Amino acid sequence: DWSSDVCSSDLLLHGLDGIAAVWGPLVAALGPGADVLAPDLAGHGSAPTLGRYGYDDLAGEVVSRLGDGLVGRDLVLVGHSLGGVVALLLAARPELSVRAVVAVGCKTTWPDADLAAMARVADKGVAAFDGQAEAIERFLLVSGLPGLLDPADAITGVRPEEGRWRLAVDPEVHRVAAVDFAALLDGAGVPVVLAAGEHDAMAPPADLARFGRPVEVIAGAGHNAHVERPDAVAALLEPFLATRR
Repeated sequence: DWSSDVCSSDLLLHGLDGIAAVWGPLVAALGPGADVLAPDLAGHGSAPTLGRYGYDDLAGEVVSRLGDGLVGRDLVLVGHSLGGVVALLLAARPELSVRAVVAVGCKTTWPDADLAAMARVADKGVAAFDGQAEAIERFLLVSGLPGLLDPADAITGVRPEEGRWRLAVDPEVHRVAAVDFAALLDGAGVPVVLAAGEHDAMAPPADLARFGRPVEVIAGAGHNAHVERPDAVAALLEPFLATRR
């Protein structure tokens, strides 16, 4: 199971409401020699829940849970959306040896209306469904993956509870706050590749361009470019992987 291989050199971090399995297409695109680790982030899938979900908390939990599987490894970090922010924070941690960060679809603009909408999702709590298939359908919808991820690969996105089914995400994770993205970029201390789907409404390429860095625009893709165009995302990793071979 590639998602639990802790002797890894490439760390893949999913976005809000996601699970490790969303990286399956990218792992396939990287080829049979890919050496990757793709954990569920805290509050998602099979990962533990936290009392609070700041970005620093999420990054710290990755390190504490994976421990020696990360320390001493030559890492390329790939993060989607929320996972991209976590990757930038991990890059700045002195105990990790990070070669580069590839941040895909990171939301950098947080109007008050967006923060309020996130808080409403947290306040609403967990919905219960009568069947697993119905819960998986809902998981795919909220994670923006219907038609992109096979329902059979989304099983860890839901779990049984008291005879019914629910999404395997802690609603409180939606209280994660806006972030000073410019400061994260400056503090990473390693090369950072910014990428976004051509049609990403949540993280438009123009928003990323505000930070004065080149932006890789992934043609034809939306917010889940790593699933829609895994070949293009794999190509962004290639320069960093080649120098390690």
